[in-house]
Amino acid sequence: MIDPFQRRPSPRPHPARSGSLAASVETARQLHDAGASTDALTVLSEALRHADTSIVNPSAAPAAAYYAELLHASGESAAARPWAAYARNCHDHLYGAGHQHTVEATMLLARIAHTLRDPAAWQIHDDLVATLTSVHGADAPQTVAAIADLAQILHRTGHCHTALTRLQTIDTIHRRPRPATEVTIRVCARLGRLLQDCGHLPQAAAHLDQAHDHAARLLGATNDLTRLIAGLADRRPDPQHQPVCEYRRTRPDPPAGVAGPIPEGAW
Repeated sequence: MIDPFQRRPSPRPHPARSGSLAASVETARQLHDAGASTDALTVLSEALRHADTSIVNPSAAPAAAYYAELLHASGESAAARPWAAYARNCHDHLYGAGHQHTVEATMLLARIAHTLRDPAAWQIHDDLVATLTSVHGADAPQTVAAIADLAQILHRTGHCHTALTRLQTIDTIHRRPRPATEVTIRVCARLGRLLQDCGHLPQAAAHLDQAHDHAARLLGATNDLTRLIAGLADRRPDPQHQPVCEYRRTRPDPPAGVAGPIPEGAW
C-alpha cells in the first residue's frame, strides 16, 4: 500500500471499474445513515478487498476515502490512515492538489494523523495550509481553520512559540474591520487556551474574555460555543504540556502581539 507520508512518483492510472465500487459506496452510505455503521464498514471492506493500492484507480479513491472516514469515526484511526493516504494520492494525481476532492482527502488524512499523534501530522497540515491559501486565500474560513489545527499540533509537540505566532498571524489578518465569525472566535479562544497551557494566564484570560464577548454577541449567551468558551476561563493548564513547553524551558515571554486582547472593533 502507498506510504501515507512519502511522496512517490505518480503511479500509472488504472482503468476504472466504477459500477460495483460506486454501488458499494452508495450502499455503505445508506447503511451508515440508518445507523448500521458496522455493516457499512463490512460492505466497504469487501469492496476494497482486492484493490491494488499501488496504482491510481479513479473509482477506488472515493471508496477508500469513505472507508477511511468511517474507520476513523469508529475509533480505528490506525487502520484508516493508509486508506486516507491512498485516496489523497489518487485524487492528487487525477485532479491536482487544489481540487476539492484532493483537499477533502488531505483534510481527512490530517485529522487522522493528528488523532494518532503522528510526528508527520504537522507536515500534512502545513501542506494543506499552503494548498488552501493558494486556492482560497489566506483569510478564507477553511484556511484559517487549517492554520489553527496546525498551531495546535505544533504546540502539543513543544513548538509553542511557533504555534502562538501562527495563531497571532490569523488574529492580525482579522484585525481589519469586519464582523466576528465563528471561525475567528474559535481561533481567539484557542489562542487563549494554548496560552493557558504555557502558563501565560493574564494573556490567556484576555483572549478568552474577548472570544466569549464576541461569541455571546454573534451566537447568543446560550449557544454551545459561548458556553464552552466561558468554561475555559476556569480551566487549569494541562499538566501533560508542562514537560514539553518551550516557554518553561527556554522562552520567558509569549510572542509579540499576544500580550493583550484584540482591540474592540478589530473584527
